[in-house]
Amino acid sequence: MSKMTKRAAPILILAMLALSILPVLPAQAVTVTEITIQEKPYTVVTEGVYGDDLAVVGGDVTAGVDVNIYWDAVKAWDGEKGLLNSTEAGSDGSYVVWFEVPEAVAGKHYLWAKDTDTGETEVSDFFTVESLVEVSSSSGLPGDKITVDGYGFGDEKDIAVLLTDVPVPGGTPATESIGTADNFETEFSDDLTNTPIEPDTVEVDGGTAGTLFDNGDGTLDTGGVGIGTINYVTGEIEVTFDSAPTGYGSIDCNYDYFKDVADTVYVFTTAPDSNDLGSFSRVVTLPALTAMDYDQTLYLYAFDDVDNEDTAVFAIGAVITVDVDEGPTGTVVEIRGEGFDDAEDIDAGDIVITGDGVTDVACYIDEEPVDIEAPDGDFKLDIVIPTVSDIDDYDKIEVTDAVGKNTAAADFTVTGDAEIEVEPEFALPGERITISGYNFTAISDEDVVVELWDEWPAGSKVVDLKTFETDSDGEFSGKATVPAGLDYTSYDLVAKQTDYSIDADTGFRVGLMTVIPVPDDEGPTGMSVILTASGFTDDGAWNATLGDVAIFEDMTAEPDGDISEQFYVPTVPVGTYAITVFDIEAEIEVTTEFEVTDTTFATIDPVTAPNDYNVTIEGWYFTTIDEGSLEFVIFNETDDWDMDVLQGDPGDDAETNEDGNFTAWWEVPDKDTLDIGEYTINVTSNNPGDGPDLFAQIAFRLVAETIAIRPRKTQFAIGETVSFIIESSFTLHNSYIEIDDPKGNLYWTTDKFTDGSDNTDDLWVKVGVLQVLPYYSQTAGGNPMIMLDDAPLGTWSWTYYDEDDEELDSGSFTVSAAPAIVLEERMGELEAVISGLSGDVSDLSGDVSGLSDDVAGLKTAISAAEAAADAANAAAKSAADAISDVADTAADAKTAADAAKSSADAAKTAADDAKSAAGGLSSLVWGAIIASIVAALVGIFSLMQISRRIAG
Repeated sequence: MSKMTKRAAPILILAMLALSILPVLPAQAVTVTEITIQEKPYTVVTEGVYGDDLAVVGGDVTAGVDVNIYWDAVKAWDGEKGLLNSTEAGSDGSYVVWFEVPEAVAGKHYLWAKDTDTGETEVSDFFTVESLVEVSSSSGLPGDKITVDGYGFGDEKDIAVLLTDVPVPGGTPATESIGTADNFETEFSDDLTNTPIEPDTVEVDGGTAGTLFDNGDGTLDTGGVGIGTINYVTGEIEVTFDSAPTGYGSIDCNYDYFKDVADTVYVFTTAPDSNDLGSFSRVVTLPALTAMDYDQTLYLYAFDDVDNEDTAVFAIGAVITVDVDEGPTGTVVEIRGEGFDDAEDIDAGDIVITGDGVTDVACYIDEEPVDIEAPDGDFKLDIVIPTVSDIDDYDKIEVTDAVGKNTAAADFTVTGDAEIEVEPEFALPGERITISGYNFTAISDEDVVVELWDEWPAGSKVVDLKTFETDSDGEFSGKATVPAGLDYTSYDLVAKQTDYSIDADTGFRVGLMTVIPVPDDEGPTGMSVILTASGFTDDGAWNATLGDVAIFEDMTAEPDGDISEQFYVPTVPVGTYAITVFDIEAEIEVTTEFEVTDTTFATIDPVTAPNDYNVTIEGWYFTTIDEGSLEFVIFNETDDWDMDVLQGDPGDDAETNEDGNFTAWWEVPDKDTLDIGEYTINVTSNNPGDGPDLFAQIAFRLVAETIAIRPRKTQFAIGETVSFIIESSFTLHNSYIEIDDPKGNLYWTTDKFTDGSDNTDDLWVKVGVLQVLPYYSQTAGGNPMIMLDDAPLGTWSWTYYDEDDEELDSGSFTVSAAPAIVLEERMGELEAVISGLSGDVSDLSGDVSGLSDDVAGLKTAISAAEAAADAANAAAKSAADAISDVADTAADAKTAADAAKSSADAAKTAADDAKSAAGGLSSLVWGAIIASIVAALVGIFSLMQISRRIAG
């Protein structure tokens, strides 16, 4: 059995299969491997900033199940780390999961991919989060307040924010002392006077101890003379020299720092701290510049105390704001501007939707031109978002005054295109069709012209179809009639709003289009179906799906537009699906329904077996091809193997029959090939058509070989039949048992446990996955193994051998006397006990007689009241308690009886005392006294029996 070079790939979404085939389609268990982090166009990246759109790309996971992507920890998202996003793996186990880089501190982070079916995870190489500065506007006027946001800085770090005329400015030099050498001290600290400090400029002169240099990350060392730290924002500095500076000189710190320099550097703040995710937000007021032109490029520069830094481009000049910052084509956006030239105006083409690397598209301006008002250069107007080439690439609105002197931009994201739909997508002349449009101008009663073109936009218009009007959401819907005289061919149906630069198109065919499955519109998976269709584009490209599964790709229709192609119903759950045929050139879909009545599945019997065991594999609703090829692969979390699954004797490769079913057998490989554990079996049926192979999965557990033997009982008596219960993974033909008596003499050898090959009845019975040899089938010399009267008593031993006389197991059991003999001995012992008890009872009789006299005396003497009866009852209870106490200690019933007599005497005394207080007892009280005494006597008798047994 050779190892596969590639895993047999599931073709369809396994999550769909699981809905209907749970008993036979368990999880595929494989390891997530080789993941990378990528960006468009799928270039591997190792670093990025907050908000970047990236993807984790990998493979070799369970086909069709969810793959989860985690940031730093495999857990639910907790605001800092955990689950980012999920996607469904492809049929080949590959996946692409897109995510946005979350808020996170600067430095290394890790992306984890998890196969949700198996729980297996794999980690990426580390991903470095870099610092990012963003501003609420790309421009502003002196006195305006803008928000500066930072991401990817240090955890709870001090932050400095500056406005500069260069991306990374230079500071002003300074020198100050942080201490004095005293020939002993090695540690010095201080807060530098001038802040913030330019990173990588600090030097500490330790005189004879040497000089410490700035590493640019908030640490000081170099040269092996000591270490130190510097907070660039607050100026806090600490240094430790390896040896004490000598000479009583000053320990000087040389550094550069930032201060306000007109039109060059403005220190906005050193106040904000980043949070525990490395983010901060600060509102700053723009300064008045004196020697700078409007729209000159400036920079907002931020850094933390360990020099995580970034810069955002900014301009002092005209500024615009928008009332909404996202929306589809047709959205009406209000723009307010300030700081523009009040001698100019805003005209057609001065406002565009734009982005990086794309062509600007002019926006419609309501009631143009729009005057710019004095003295602040402000204006207010409405625009309409036009149709753009790719909504993902347009992200801002830009305004320039008429002479191009002032330009300002604001963020705006285009979220959707204009769309047009037609139902049906084909019709004969004179028939009515319904046309609907979305994301056109979001103003009521604006015209949308619908036309038929031979090719849009490169061709020419064929006919005006109808004019519709929008509602306030930019939508319209209505009916139109297909004109007479049109050729039976495909057209582009176009909806246009020329003034607003908005348009949309879809395919439409004049004529009749049909799709019919033959021989039937229902059947099981694997069934052969002929897809017939007509009315499609002559020699045109087409494809087809059943539900979400592709059954034809890159196909070409006949010259007359007809289609006739065979396919096999793919492996999908039972249900009703749409067969959709797509005319690629005409962009028209034609559908018909198909009901899947049964779906592909396979079983294995048994589902648990050891190495070298022969199992049966059966399958149903695979490709309906007589002698159709099958592929079997078994795999676990780490590897996969081809399977030699055979049919017949001596065995040929398993194949489907004309119904798509099969019955086959597979011998589990030896333990050198497959180890004990959980496995999954892929069964794939070849599809000679254009669609996917049919597919099923089976769970299989490989277990250790079982050989278990035990005597039916641990102890046999003379006259009983000795027998064993034997369980084995395999029928152990010609195995046998030897039984030795307590002296080691061979007493029996069982007949060999054989099968029908020796013309005898098969003794083995299959129970589940095991072969069982019942105890009633075992004989020696053809006779049951009965323990005769002369069999020695004691411990016997047994040994179980295979047909090669190799020992398989051994053990022992005990032989005891026959039950009748044991009973006779026990009866003798009982007779002796009873004889002794008779004497005890005779002795007790005298005691009771004496007690009776005492009671008679009590009867004539006592005439007390009801209170005396209570005392008598209490005394009787004391007698019973005394009996119990004595019995617990132990050993002699006579002692217990003496104690009981003493308690009875106490009862008599109590009764005598009561006589002086009462005249007599009622007959009821008298009866209670007698009953208590009798109960005490019964207890005494029982204690005598117990005492005798304890004494031995």
